[in-house]
Amino acid sequence: MKKNIALFISLSILILNTVVAYSQENKKIQGLDELIDVMCLDSDENADLRVKIQEEYTKYSEEMIPKIMKNPDIAKTKMGIDIGDDDYETAQIRDMYTLDFSTGILVSSIETAKYSAQYAQNNCFSYLFYNEGEKFCVDSKRLGGGSFSKTGEHLKKAGMILLNDTAMNYIKNHEQLNTDLIKKGETMVDEIKFFKMGELYLLYLKCNKNEYLVKLNSDEKRILPKIKSFELYDATEVTNAFNDYDVQHSSYSVLSEYVLETKQTYDAEAESLQADGLLNGNENGLDLLKPLTRIEATAMLVRAMGYEDAQTSGTSYFADIQSDNWGAKYANIAKDKGIAAGVGNDMFAPNDTITASQFATLILRNMGENPDWQTAINEFVERGLITSEQAEKMDLFTRGDMAKIIYEARKKNMF
Repeated sequence: MKKNIALFISLSILILNTVVAYSQENKKIQGLDELIDVMCLDSDENADLRVKIQEEYTKYSEEMIPKIMKNPDIAKTKMGIDIGDDDYETAQIRDMYTLDFSTGILVSSIETAKYSAQYAQNNCFSYLFYNEGEKFCVDSKRLGGGSFSKTGEHLKKAGMILLNDTAMNYIKNHEQLNTDLIKKGETMVDEIKFFKMGELYLLYLKCNKNEYLVKLNSDEKRILPKIKSFELYDATEVTNAFNDYDVQHSSYSVLSEYVLETKQTYDAEAESLQADGLLNGNENGLDLLKPLTRIEATAMLVRAMGYEDAQTSGTSYFADIQSDNWGAKYANIAKDKGIAAGVGNDMFAPNDTITASQFATLILRNMGENPDWQTAINEFVERGLITSEQAEKMDLFTRGDMAKIIYEARKKNMF
């Protein structure tokens, strides 16, 4: 009887483990399939976009055909064109311009590689991504391929970034990625981006518990040799790997310095402004590492200068800000007061990140001055509000940097 009971228990455990293992193998990370589909140009998600891109690229190729046909035969031969009559050669050129949508990938850009380790450590690496910096890059059979906006416009002057077959397969057939996320205890992905940092190709994932990076370089020992390609790492592990002696003493030493550099957050100044009701927090507290957009910076200055209740038009002055948008009021007031006039053509570029000099310009304009918007931060150095070292670290302008400047400007009675 005891043997039967023991056998029953053993079989039960075996069955339970099998069920659990099967369940784990077949578990799907929420959002992963959908976000991968958005990234990959050959997905069903992007079917309409492919039509638009093909139309754009066909126009471009038709413009290029007569230019190529003007080349001497020897030059065309070097391009791989079999010499014959005009129709025969033209057909070959059109074929060379055929896009290979299986290579198409959505490429994101980061504002800067600087401070990457610090942002990863604070679980806000996503802040480094440039808001408007996404494009689809897709190869053609022979003649270079192209870059396209997310709405299909051909970006003729944009650079190309393409992944090899191994990396593309890792992304598209993301079983390993799904498995690795499960092992990390994740259940959902909120954001996925592919980007380039120096010669390092990286996949970024923001999940409900953590941020992750995957190295997509096939020649994995050339850069960050201790980080294996196509394996999921916490973002801190990848950025901290730049602290390795071999990396710091390699051709990637400059990139290593950038990644490991840190910014001041000016907590005391920010807390002082918060106490005075001039700086509001968000779901992440004061969020002092967050880069500022033009509309966020404008709104904060309007409040700090005491203009928030000023009367203004209920209709937005700017074509790229809807009248019912929260920022329309602040952009209008800033224009009324002569602080901010936009970027021209009735545009404000509200979601572009603002620079330290642009922010300094807004303050100086409020004082009746007309500074150079590209170098205005130097005026603050010369007037003793900040040091040159502090100004240099404001190359990525954040809420903390803004707090420092407003705090010091108030002390100097600049508003």
